[in-house]
Amino acid sequence: MSRPSPFSKPTTGFIRRSLSRPFNRAGCRRAGGFTLLEVLVVIVIVATLSGMSLLAINQAFDRRYHSDADRLQMWLQQLSEQAALSGGAYGVMHVGDERDADRDDAASSAVPEQLQAVVYYQNSWWVATSPAPFELSEEAQLRWDVPGESQFGQRRDQLASIAGVGADEDAKAPILPIIALLPDGYMEPADGRLEMRFATIDSAFEFFWDDQSARIGMRKVAL
Repeated sequence: MSRPSPFSKPTTGFIRRSLSRPFNRAGCRRAGGFTLLEVLVVIVIVATLSGMSLLAINQAFDRRYHSDADRLQMWLQQLSEQAALSGGAYGVMHVGDERDADRDDAASSAVPEQLQAVVYYQNSWWVATSPAPFELSEEAQLRWDVPGESQFGQRRDQLASIAGVGADEDAKAPILPIIALLPDGYMEPADGRLEMRFATIDSAFEFFWDDQSARIGMRKVAL
């Protein structure tokens, strides 16, 4: 008589015992929701992603503002180079801003805020055809730090070669730039400053004349 094989034993009792076992408490909690540790991990991940997104957005805005400042620096430097090449003075006028609010003509309200290049020719300032006016973006604001309302008007005797002798005799208002870039590598007034601000950041870009490099300098300053 052969002995039964151990593998031929019925397993119904084992299956019945396995199905009859209740779930443990840990399994019940996992089936019903998340643990506190899992919730904290999700919160940390969401906060990290949100911080990275906010940082990327801020960097994108900073790059855009810095790009506007770079364009203005290049525009001013172009005026300085044209003055050196042509042997004449180039100036900068700020038009289309609040200083034209007292004019009641329709043309003043239609002019966007911009910087206009002017050139000195035959003892008078004339609007330059090149470079094109520098138009400001809607977020940008310009502030000038120049001694006096018009350095050229106050020092006409010292700047006769720039200001245009006899311009006051004209029936129309004379063209007097805020600053002038001279062909010998200087800016007048030398201590003039131009500041570009944006409402959404707490810093500004300052433009000035750098005597060491004889170029328009730019630096970012905190407000």
